Amino acid sequence: RSHMALPLQLSALASLLALAASGGAPARALRGGGDEDRFRWLEDTGSPEVSEWVLEQNRRTLEGMGDIESGHLYQEVLESLESSSKIPSPAVVGDAVYNLWRDASHVRGLWRRTTWSGYAASEVEWETVLDLDELASSEGKPWVWKGCKFLERGQGSPSELCLMQLSHGGGDAIIVREFNTTSKAFVEGGFAVPL
Repeated sequence: RSHMALPLQLSALASLLALAASGGAPARALRGGGDEDRFRWLEDTGSPEVSEWVLEQNRRTLEGMGDIESGHLYQEVLESLESSSKIPSPAVVGDAVYNLWRDASHVRGLWRRTTWSGYAASEVEWETVLDLDELASSEGKPWVWKGCKFLERGQGSPSELCLMQLSHGGGDAIIVREFNTTSKAFVEGGFAVPL
């Protein structure tokens, strides 16, 4: 799965750069030109026509780039992205250290936590707070983590409640849902801003 993501991302980026460099309508629109954006229909990311167009642009770009998967840079980047020896990026909340961890077994990620002393240990004992792969499966939606903001009970004293931000499939639009980190569940009837 993940070995296909990098070439598709690279080819999509190359296509967009080529389109912008050519002075096409999106480039003029970005520069404040008066032309109508004839590519606006591409914003409907769920559309089969958009998927077909993207696949065709990817095919054309990859054809022009040659076999990028056999190059050493591709292999190095892929190994780095799929490495299990990543350094966790911590978020300190009160006495806890939180982290979103992604690997081959948890593609969407595990939101997990440990204590300060646990984080300093040579072998960190993480407690799963939310498995995003399980959430996506149980709700039938391709949720992508966009972060969370803890509510504060007072001066620097975080609550167990947070406002979790998720996007559908990784898009810019997010849904905000109230989550309880003690019960490890969304708050029934809690604060929610729909997509």
